[in-house]
Amino acid sequence: MFRQMTIALRAGLGFGVVALLVFLLGGFALLQISSMQKEAREVNVRWLPSIVSLGEVNGRRGGHDGHSNKPLSSRKGGQSSIF
Repeated sequence: MFRQMTIALRAGLGFGVVALLVFLLGGFALLQISSMQKEAREVNVRWLPSIVSLGEVNGRRGGHDGHSNKPLSSRKGGQSSIF
């Protein structure tokens, strides 16, 4: 079948198939982007405010959770408090 076609017709069909695949892939990508926008909107509306308020609560506590942010080498004149 393909051997009876001219090279121009075969090349045209090949480019047509590639163009069709590009359009299908582009449509699929647009659908996925739309889905991601919906998910991002949900994160902004539902999750982000609670995370921000949790950060404010932690900030009001002053970070007094029993852990020090200082490296071990800065304690007790350069010696670790573990030993």
